[in-house]
Amino acid sequence: MPEDALWLVTDRQGNSTAVKVLLLGLGPLNRPHVPDFPGLGCYSGQYFHSARWDTSFNWKGKRVGVIGTGASAVQIVPGIAPEVAQLTVFQRTPAWVSHRFDKRFPPFSNWLFKRFPILQKLLREAIYWVSEFIGLGFIGNKRISKLLTWLSLRKLKKEVKDSDTRRKLTPNYTIGCKRILRSDDYYPAFNRSNVHLVTEPIQQFAPKGILTSDAMEHQLNAVVFATGFVAADMDLYTKVIGSEGNNLLDEWQAKGAEAYKGTTVSGYPNLAFILGPNTGLGHNSVVHMMESQMNYIMQYIQYLERSGEDSYLNLKEEVQQAYNNRLQQELKNTVWASGCKSWYLNKKGKNTTLYPRLTVTFRKETRHFNPEAYQVLKAASRNPAQV
Repeated sequence: MPEDALWLVTDRQGNSTAVKVLLLGLGPLNRPHVPDFPGLGCYSGQYFHSARWDTSFNWKGKRVGVIGTGASAVQIVPGIAPEVAQLTVFQRTPAWVSHRFDKRFPPFSNWLFKRFPILQKLLREAIYWVSEFIGLGFIGNKRISKLLTWLSLRKLKKEVKDSDTRRKLTPNYTIGCKRILRSDDYYPAFNRSNVHLVTEPIQQFAPKGILTSDAMEHQLNAVVFATGFVAADMDLYTKVIGSEGNNLLDEWQAKGAEAYKGTTVSGYPNLAFILGPNTGLGHNSVVHMMESQMNYIMQYIQYLERSGEDSYLNLKEEVQQAYNNRLQQELKNTVWASGCKSWYLNKKGKNTTLYPRLTVTFRKETRHFNPEAYQVLKAASRNPAQV
C-alpha cells in the first residue's frame, strides 16, 4: 500500500485494516515474571502469578506463601492474612514503604467539595505538587532524599513491633532506587502471629512446599508469585514492521528501547506510542505523562494532515539519538543509577523505563510540536508498513 501511506494492521485471525496513523497503547506491565525455580514442576500445591489470580481458590485455613515484597505483595499480604492459617512471605530485597494517605473523607468534607468544587481541584493540585516535590529527591536533591528516608524509617519503627522483623524489613539501598510502595496496612500485617517473614534465599521447590538455603522446608498449600513484570526489556506481543522492512522489536532488543519523547520512533512513520520508552515515573501519576503525549500526538496528526493526503512523517534518526543520549546522561545523576537492581533496568543495565525529570518538565517538552524533527515524505517513495 505504498501509494496510500498507510499502516496495514493484521490481527491473529488474519483480518486486516488499513489506517493512516497508528497509536500503540500496549502498556508496560503486561508480562508477568515468574522465576525459574528448581523443582517447581514437582510442587503438589496450587501456585500462580498475582496477575493471573485464581479466584476459585479458597484461602481460608490454608498455609500460603507469597514470593516477593513489591507493589503486588503490599496489597496481597494484608488482604489475605486475616483469612489464612499461616502466611509465609519470602523476601529477597526489602522495599521502602511510605504512607498511603487513603482515608475516607468525612461527610462535611464531601459537602464542602460539592458546595465549593474549587476546593476539590485545589486538593488535587496540592497532591500533584507534593508528588513533584518528592520527585526532586530522586533526581539529585539530597536533602529531600534524606527527609523521605527519615519518614519511611519512622513509619517502619512505629508500625512493626518486633525489632528483628523491623531489621529484616529495613532496606539497605537509597530510597527511590526501587519503586517506593504506598501502604498503611502492609507493615502491621507482620505483627500478626500467623504471618512470618523469610529472608533466606529460596533454594528450590519441594513436593509440599519451599526449601530455603538454611535447609528449612516451608510446607505450603499454595504459593502466590508476587514477582512483578518484565518491563525494561520490551516484548510488544505484536510485530511492528517499518517502512524499510525493519522489525521494531529486533531493534529494541539489540540496543534497548528508544523513542523520541517516548512517542515516535525513527523508521516507523505515522506511528506513536502511549507510555513508550522512558515515560515511566517513580513519584507521580503516569496519567499526566499520557495526557502530555496526547497533546503532542494531536499536533503531530494536525501537521500530518496539513502536509497532504499522501504524506507521512518520519522522525530523523539523529534527533532520536540526541534525545536519548541526553536522557541516559541525565539518568546517571538520579537515584536509579545508585546501584540497586530493579525492573527499571534492562538486562544490559540500561534504564529504558523511567523519565529522569519531573512531569512538569515533560509537559513543557511536549507542549509544542517541532516539524524540524521530522522528514515529510511522499507515499510513492516508501514501502508498506505492517503490524
